[in-house]
Amino acid sequence: MGAALAFETLPPEGRGFFSGLLQEGYSVGYLVAALVYGTVFRFVGWRGMFVIGALPAFLVIYIRTKVDESPAWLQGQVSKISKKPLGKDIWANLGTFALLVVLMFAFNSFSHGTQDLYPTFLTKGIGSIRKRSCLSRWWPISEPAGGILFGTWSERIGRRRAIVIAALLAIPVIPLWAYSHTVVMLALGGFLMQFMVQAHGE
Repeated sequence: MGAALAFETLPPEGRGFFSGLLQEGYSVGYLVAALVYGTVFRFVGWRGMFVIGALPAFLVIYIRTKVDESPAWLQGQVSKISKKPLGKDIWANLGTFALLVVLMFAFNSFSHGTQDLYPTFLTKGIGSIRKRSCLSRWWPISEPAGGILFGTWSERIGRRRAIVIAALLAIPVIPLWAYSHTVVMLALGGFLMQFMVQAHGE
């Protein structure tokens, strides 16, 4: 919802760059969470970390009371015609709806499969905390680079083409990312994979 509000308010010509920038809130949050963990976890434990992680949700109070609706949404309210029931819309566009479901499943698997499970793979599968630590240090660099560069490039070549190119470029990185055994090669594979993951997510 936050992304929709931002993109519907921003000028169309800058949306590629800003989509890449906004996407990188993810990696900034990852870095901030790591810093908070390193600083306060020993004092507050996992329950305290859970509460700290929930605190930013209170920003919704400010957004609800102080931030205007987007111009695109307001225009839609003025010109909206009577809507058909949602089920009829889905049925009328069933092929497109099914494609979007599969596409989002693939994109979520691409993103969270490479980010959430990879540290466990390094620790359990390869048995190296050092390799896991080395990889994690590269993410806050590679993710913003991929998102912002591809987001800006998408202004020239189009969103769909940018997403397809980023996803295809990730394929040759898989052997380097999953089957390397040295710290340098794992870090390089992790860097390139997260670059492409954030690039497709812009």
